[in-house]
Amino acid sequence: MRPDLRLVGGDLNPEYLIPIRRKKIAAAMCCDMRRVPSGDASFDAVLNLLNNFGYFEYGTDGDRRALAEMARVLKPGGRLVMDLPNRRALIATVRREPVIRYANAQYEAIEEFRWDAPTQTVHNRTRWRWPGGREQAGYKLRLYTPAQIRRMLERAGFTIERTFGDFTGRAFDAHESDRLLIFAKRTERTKRT
Repeated sequence: MRPDLRLVGGDLNPEYLIPIRRKKIAAAMCCDMRRVPSGDASFDAVLNLLNNFGYFEYGTDGDRRALAEMARVLKPGGRLVMDLPNRRALIATVRREPVIRYANAQYEAIEEFRWDAPTQTVHNRTRWRWPGGREQAGYKLRLYTPAQIRRMLERAGFTIERTFGDFTGRAFDAHESDRLLIFAKRTERTKRT
């Protein structure tokens, strides 16, 4: 690792930051991605990975504000890497397999998915069972088409340089790829949304 490289991790849930702090691999800040406690042009790169985009309530401008904040904290010419599910492929999977069950002798997890076209969101409900315990949780994930996310990024002050369909570097295919990986560059002048 480069000695001049400074890594900072952020999450709204402080429990997710414990491993980062414990292993001392990066600084960690508990924050909302729409309000990052860093100055303008503080970072050379922002990584938004593992489905960490699209969770703000439908009808709010939360996702646009998150992109504007990413642009704000990036230096001009700074890079943004986003990892999004491929909308078309995920909707097809949800329609084909709305319930997924994982189980062994001690543990069971059941995930139920539903596509809601009016809000363009996938709804999830997950239930876990193990000896002596049960838990359930859920989420709603807004899915964007490649054209929609491109427009949002451009409005926030980014230019898309490359896209990929997975972490091996395969080209993005709207029909076949599981992921949409976006490599974007912050333009010199950031537009506010």
